[in-house]
Amino acid sequence: MDGPYGVLLLTGQVGPFCRAYYQSDKYAKCAKDDTCAGNNDYHFCCVYNNYCNFYSTNWFFWLMFFLVAFIIVGCIGVCIWRCRKNRRGGGEENYEEPDDTV
Repeated sequence: MDGPYGVLLLTGQVGPFCRAYYQSDKYAKCAKDDTCAGNNDYHFCCVYNNYCNFYSTNWFFWLMFFLVAFIIVGCIGVCIWRCRKNRRGGGEENYEEPDDTV
């Protein structure tokens, strides 16, 4: 890419530039009526680098992080509960009473 976008690519500043564009009023107006789809900033950030997708936002990252953490903690909890239950004998359903009681 030529121009300022090439400089952004070479210096590694694409992320901050596109995040600032995504959070700006310029993008908000563009998202409402799609009139600026040919805009260079929109094309560079949203089409070429995929910064405007919902999975590129902070809330989606944190939602997935806590969802995965909750699932991991839940699996560990279920494993601990099952191991403790089996160690104690597993309940009354496995208990057999002797036939010859005096």
